[in-house]
Amino acid sequence: IPLLEKLFPNCKTDALAFSKFCTNYSTIERCLIDFITKFHGVYCFVLLYKKELYIFKDRHGVRPLALGIKCNDNNNITSFCVSSETVTFNILNYKYFRDIIPGELTKINKNGMNKLYQVTNNSLPCLFEYIYFLNPNSTFDNIKAENFRNNIGILLAKNESIHFDYDDTIV
Repeated sequence: IPLLEKLFPNCKTDALAFSKFCTNYSTIERCLIDFITKFHGVYCFVLLYKKELYIFKDRHGVRPLALGIKCNDNNNITSFCVSSETVTFNILNYKYFRDIIPGELTKINKNGMNKLYQVTNNSLPCLFEYIYFLNPNSTFDNIKAENFRNNIGILLAKNESIHFDYDDTIV
């Protein structure tokens, strides 16, 4: 994170710079909320701190981040899975639960899941996620990557103005 590097030039890792950033706060929650409001870059974090998992995402939602759940026979949630690819949930036998919303901070601990903060956001997902990066079976912002690719192909084909002369076409 370039801004962290400017604030803490002697830190060799983002984790170390992030920990130095948080030293001036009374709680980790306050630090993370301040981080989300001050840092306007592109990031998705999953942070384990004192047996609690914190999940947060930049305010623009450029990259995907989703929650999966596993339930027992009584339909009670028994575990969570966090992934940038929703297809991961199928592989690990989790059920897609929801996307982490841009600017959201959520905590998961032994008592369950709790959304701690949500900054006013302006969702700007990255087209390259849909076109190149995501597994075709993954979903991001309620759009399946394969469907997005097919729909873009149809739109491009409709705008194409090439006409073939079938008499001169070699197949």
